[in-house]
Amino acid sequence: MAAIRAKLFVQNRPQNILNSVIKTKINASSIIRSSALICRCINASAQENVESKIPASSCQPVKTHFTNRNPRNVEYEGKNKPRGYGTQFSRRDFYNKLNFVITNRHIKAYVQHNSGTVLISASTTEFPITKQLYKTTDTTAAVNIGRVLADRCLEAGFTRVCWEPRWVDKHKKRVKAFTTAVQKGGLTLNEPRAVIPLQNFYSDFTPRKAKKKWKKMPNSEKRKFI
Repeated sequence: MAAIRAKLFVQNRPQNILNSVIKTKINASSIIRSSALICRCINASAQENVESKIPASSCQPVKTHFTNRNPRNVEYEGKNKPRGYGTQFSRRDFYNKLNFVITNRHIKAYVQHNSGTVLISASTTEFPITKQLYKTTDTTAAVNIGRVLADRCLEAGFTRVCWEPRWVDKHKKRVKAFTTAVQKGGLTLNEPRAVIPLQNFYSDFTPRKAKKKWKKMPNSEKRKFI
């Protein structure tokens, strides 16, 4: 009889060990959950106490209007646009150029300086913009990117940019929607002409040698120099 009991104990031993391990894991997970819940409660109560101690007068409202008090830019400083790129495809005779890029997954627009530096950008890769859109590559996304970029340009002090899309992209629906949204946002899509000073370095110069005149010789039918 004792041998039979020992045999049954040996056969059921793996199952007993497995049950004990499962119970231990369940107890550990319950302890972790309870400790995390206690920490959350403590943090919430501490935050409520801190918020209650802050006076209401010190909480300033968020400003809805932004005024740029530093209107210095290259146009006001009298800097001319770079010249000598009239025959190139990627022109550089501008102060700031607006670019619009459409990829397979996203839409991006940015303002680029003639030196190549990106000044302002807006893209559907930004989560605050993407979470408000149904799709990141449709016409609605292009319109919203144009609105956001126009607001950012005005807040940064840019009111005029150079906009020159490719001839292939001019008649696309998304490009037209983006252009209309940017213009409605208050951004002007052209730049003033560069003021090129007159080069009057030789205005007071007179040649020493007088210009020769044609005169007919008395005994000849041909005209010769004198």
